[in-house]
Amino acid sequence: MGAIFLLPLIAALAHPGLVLPFKLGAAALVVTSALAPRPGLYALALLLPFSASMERWFGGMPGAAGVTDALLLAFLAGASWRLAWPRDVRPSHLAAPALVLLAAVLTSTIVEIRLLQRVTPGVPLLPELWRYLTSEYWTTAREFPVLHQAVRWTCWLVLAVYVEGIVAATDSRARDVSVWVLAGMAGAALTVTSVVGFVLGSEAPAAVAMDVIVRGRVSVLQPDVNAAGSYFALFLLPAVVLGIRRGARWLPAVAVPIVGFAFLAARSRAAFAAVVCVSCVAALAHLRRVTPIAAGPSRAVRTALILTVVAVVGGGGLFLVTSRSNVGPGAAVEFRIETTRIAVEAMRRYPAFGVGLGDYVRSTRRFITEDFPSMRVHAPNGENAHNNFLQIAVELGVPALVVFLWLVGPVIVTGIRGTPGTVPSPELEGMACGLAAFLASALLGHPLLIPQVGVAFFAALGMTAGLLPRRPPSERTRLVALLAAAGYVASLVWRLT
Repeated sequence: MGAIFLLPLIAALAHPGLVLPFKLGAAALVVTSALAPRPGLYALALLLPFSASMERWFGGMPGAAGVTDALLLAFLAGASWRLAWPRDVRPSHLAAPALVLLAAVLTSTIVEIRLLQRVTPGVPLLPELWRYLTSEYWTTAREFPVLHQAVRWTCWLVLAVYVEGIVAATDSRARDVSVWVLAGMAGAALTVTSVVGFVLGSEAPAAVAMDVIVRGRVSVLQPDVNAAGSYFALFLLPAVVLGIRRGARWLPAVAVPIVGFAFLAARSRAAFAAVVCVSCVAALAHLRRVTPIAAGPSRAVRTALILTVVAVVGGGGLFLVTSRSNVGPGAAVEFRIETTRIAVEAMRRYPAFGVGLGDYVRSTRRFITEDFPSMRVHAPNGENAHNNFLQIAVELGVPALVVFLWLVGPVIVTGIRGTPGTVPSPELEGMACGLAAFLASALLGHPLLIPQVGVAFFAALGMTAGLLPRRPPSERTRLVALLAAAGYVASLVWRLT
């Protein structure tokens, strides 16, 4: 399997337009991951926040998305030599749904390539795709965008399964989560230094600082500020939970303020609301475990309910007062209602297999009529769903969305609630809360459309699954996964005709 991930990297190493640091870094990560996947994972997590800055530092880079892809491919190419066929096969929570979702992605890609062949029947498309994958993958990304989407989703799913195996294989899980928080701090530090440099370099630092606090929306790592809010939620909540339950002083003193600043600087209303709601749910779940309810609610539970209301109302009010966005809340809600209606219409017309991976905007553009005034003003040529769940359902079909929920749902629920008779570890609870907040924010955004955010999410998913108690999947689960994957493959018979 490692050879598959090496193909685009070979194109990078042979391309004369890419600088030597990019090539040497990718090669070093391949070797490191092949020798020891855990240090390779650490290197991936710590280097990922700098993918947006490397082009500015070195030049001759393929851009933030390309650097992210290179880091991910390099890690997977090296780690596959040890993890693709492990000697000690451990039970996996993610392998079954990941296999089915991978089948959905690959069959959708095959169908789209077939449609491309019909558009240009005189061009031998398969040789062109091979040439593109092994020579021009990094410099002409717009030529075959579906190929990039398929490679990313394939890598994300394999990454989640690999990370789960790495974390579950040893007892150094607390260190793994600590490195994860450090990776979040590294990305947040870029935001902090950028804001501080901007303020100090201005003519009126005090006035500019106040304007940034009240109005600014800053995203150094990703072009989408809402995605940046979802991204930093993956690191903020683990740091908060570990700081509370582990009592590690460096977390509330250093990690939480730095990551929290970057999280708030993004001004993502969806991410903020998601973090507040998930924090309250986790607090209630923890108090329920500590103080079980017998005949009626105990004093601790009543207190928790009061604190929850105060946190939601107070935190939400503070956020609405201090935050500014490019549009007001009313306009944002109206726009998302219209995008949801369009997504539902597309799901109704293409329920089983969707419109094709990465083909959302082109396929739904024709649904924008006079009945959608906000869309006609702000996105007359089409827009994404602004809901990652609907985005998946429209592109890959409703069954694929169900499989995605199967992939992420049990991990999050078990991580926050715990198994019967047990209390989840601080590391597990913190990572599960971060995932829950990310997915809650994805109800009003599409963070998985940003490559760097997608890598972070699936790495966090794999890490959380690796922290769960080891329970082998049932034979029924395996059978369902194999049948579902085989069903996607068999569907090509009529989808290609």
